[in-house]
Amino acid sequence: MQYSPLVKRIAGEGADAWLIHYAAREALERGEDVILLSVGDPDLDTPAPVLERAIERLRAGDTHYTPATGRQHLREAIAAAHGARTGQIVESANVIFLAGAQNALFVTSLCIAGPGDEVIALEPLYPSYPATLEVSGARMVRVAAPAARGFRVDLAALEAAITPRTRALFFATPNNPSGVILSEADLAVIGAPAFLVGGGR
Repeated sequence: MQYSPLVKRIAGEGADAWLIHYAAREALERGEDVILLSVGDPDLDTPAPVLERAIERLRAGDTHYTPATGRQHLREAIAAAHGARTGQIVESANVIFLAGAQNALFVTSLCIAGPGDEVIALEPLYPSYPATLEVSGARMVRVAAPAARGFRVDLAALEAAITPRTRALFFATPNNPSGVILSEADLAVIGAPAFLVGGGR
């Protein structure tokens, strides 16, 4: 079977991480003594109250499609929580709810980037981020947050990576996998319009 060229963009290093994970899971199922340190599947079960609530809603007939952007009350709650935490007012119309970060990155990259564009990402990064960010045809530009700096980003290096082709800056805070949280001061600098257009700090 001949696959779409898009398939090649979601293979490579990111897929390798999952191959290691599947091999480890198979070893566990064979009874081998394995400590699973691959992808981020938590080693704890879903809390009982969450399970009970889900079962209750299913039995009540809540088994049909939801809006593609997520349920309105959930979007309102997320917007309110964001506003309370950050002081930045966000309307529920600006919130969508997706099934996991990978799906969100995949959809976002297809919506905002294309061939010839660049997406900046802080490194270290989760193994499958490159595939989800480059599926659009854009090139991922890595900016190191090295161990020597405590895995903290060099804002000058980040600013230098911004070009007219930059369509987005991707970062997770806390970082996955380092766990480092960007400081409020760093976030304020990154969020400043002058910084994002490469105009300096």
